[in-house]
Amino acid sequence: MLIAYRSSPLYLLGALYLIAAGYLNFFAVVLVGGLRKMQRKGDPEPAAWTIQTQASVLTLCGWQVAVVGMLNIWQSDFSGSRPSVIIGYLLTTVFAVVWFKLVRMADNSRQEGGSKPFNYFGRPRPRWMFFCAFLYTPTVPLILASVELSDARWCPVLLRLPQFWLFLVTLLSVTSTALIFHRYRRAAPNKTWAVRVSNGTLLGLGVTGAIQVMWGYGLTVYLLSSITMACVAASAYWLSLAKEGTAAHEVYATQQAKRA
Repeated sequence: MLIAYRSSPLYLLGALYLIAAGYLNFFAVVLVGGLRKMQRKGDPEPAAWTIQTQASVLTLCGWQVAVVGMLNIWQSDFSGSRPSVIIGYLLTTVFAVVWFKLVRMADNSRQEGGSKPFNYFGRPRPRWMFFCAFLYTPTVPLILASVELSDARWCPVLLRLPQFWLFLVTLLSVTSTALIFHRYRRAAPNKTWAVRVSNGTLLGLGVTGAIQVMWGYGLTVYLLSSITMACVAASAYWLSLAKEGTAAHEVYATQQAKRA
């Protein structure tokens, strides 16, 4: 992607997102590598489930940041051809699938306190059902409206391609973050992770904001990307608060004892 679009006016901004995505995946590999090393030595690791969960969250968030980076690059090199439109919607679909996986992680019953589903009309409902409902409406009607109105002169900017894809991923991010926050709003905070995530997010938003000012990129693109990144960072922090439940931990300890 970086080689193919190296002449794009938004190359630098998109490259920063892609590099950040690479670092997130690198940190995930480091976490899993350390865990696998301990397991090969036969050393017990009570926090194995938590480490695996954090690595999964970092990997999935890395995919999200990469998608936002590619959509940023396309803001200036969008040709309007059918292949480019198809790829844009495919990237948006990948982004939605990743959010679905993250929301499903918040519904994991193995974590401490269980999944804590929504009480909807007197019955517990998992969060992924509400996420799928949001995909059906208003996401699908918005896509249809964009297809029908994007060529009209009076069409809003947010419904025009390629800005529309960033608008969609921002809506998905805000909704998914709200669903994840509902699960962990009463969880014990982790000050260390909170500082790391907030500092990294603020640094990233500050750098991209400075680039936007110096090079005169579109303010709409910057705002949509920044809101999306803030949601991704917040969701990553809240999902990192998940701890393995007592029953699941006892099962893991039994398995380790049998291996020993």
